[in-house]
Amino acid sequence: MDRADTAGLVLPPALHGYPTLCKLIWLYVQSAPGELRVETLVQALGVSFPKATTALRHMITTGAIVAVQPRAGRTPGQYRVAQGAELGTIRPYEVRQRRSPITST
Repeated sequence: MDRADTAGLVLPPALHGYPTLCKLIWLYVQSAPGELRVETLVQALGVSFPKATTALRHMITTGAIVAVQPRAGRTPGQYRVAQGAELGTIRPYEVRQRRSPITST
């Protein structure tokens, strides 16, 4: 994607607190809605398969990306970004703590 291709891409304010990978996936889907394979994200964004899968799943769960037709087995899903009134329903990003915090003894 060159600079001319990205001229119309705009990140909604609801995503400003999201991690960079989530924002990149949203912009990727905005620029090319429709069929999407995680392998395509891995190649385009240079990230690992698990990270791309987790970020895409998170964006779908929060409502930032809409599954027009969910993935079925090996058949890729059809996706688009949230639009219009849907942008107001995007949940804010919440940091999930995986490990218990370190406490002093």
